[in-house]
Amino acid sequence: MLELCRIHTRDTRTLTGVHNNRWAGVMRDYKHIQDNVVNCPALMACTRVQLYDVNQQTLSMWHNQRSKAMTRDTITIAVPGSSAPQTTAEPLPAPRTLLQDPQQPDQPLAHHLPADASGLAVTIRGPLAPELFDLIVDHQSATTSSVSAPPVEPASTKATAPTVTPVTIAGAIPRSTAWRRRVDAEMERRAQELRNFAKPYRKVPQFMCRRCGQPKTKQYGHSRYKRGTFCAQADGGTVEQWLSAMKDREREEAAAATAAATTTNTIFPAP
Repeated sequence: MLELCRIHTRDTRTLTGVHNNRWAGVMRDYKHIQDNVVNCPALMACTRVQLYDVNQQTLSMWHNQRSKAMTRDTITIAVPGSSAPQTTAEPLPAPRTLLQDPQQPDQPLAHHLPADASGLAVTIRGPLAPELFDLIVDHQSATTSSVSAPPVEPASTKATAPTVTPVTIAGAIPRSTAWRRRVDAEMERRAQELRNFAKPYRKVPQFMCRRCGQPKTKQYGHSRYKRGTFCAQADGGTVEQWLSAMKDREREEAAAATAAATTTNTIFPAP
């Protein structure tokens, strides 16, 4: 292998410009020598040379390792080794023994979480969420007064209607959704206190026609074709006549557009 590497020192090119890899040339000559040795019984009987199958990857790895070893030996000769002694005059301390049981703290650890300040952000123009700001301030003042005042038992044990109180939404609900729910609950509670109930939202089940004022359904004589809408009371006639007129108009517009395009191509032909 060393002799073949000395012969093939770099990549070459043929007269036609074909690129020949260096290791491909080494492998080609090696295969040629291997075939000559193996196919000659007299040479195999006289020598003990063992020519194994080698590929380009193995050959390049061998060459790289050999080059690195040569470089390492060269640097080792030029750079002297360390002169520090391998042993110390003082013996090392004895190793520490492992604890059988982990050490327990004298007092249990207590984690103090910060107070929830959601909705209390205040800018120059005032709170970002006025409803939630008032709700939290009232709730904190009520909590402070209930803690300072002694508990008072109710005069009667008769069941009263439950009042809507803000509930902290926990779990996987987003903070914006929880804030909106708390604001809605507080607004509903204040409306119940002031007897000012808002009108329920009434969803319109269908679209109304602007010309006759009735729903745009087939039951009231309405029909639709693409962007056009047919109203029996305003347009008159039948749905079939209106649909036929719409399709005729569509065909006329398409024919006019085709004629205009043909005229443009005749006047200004493509290059």
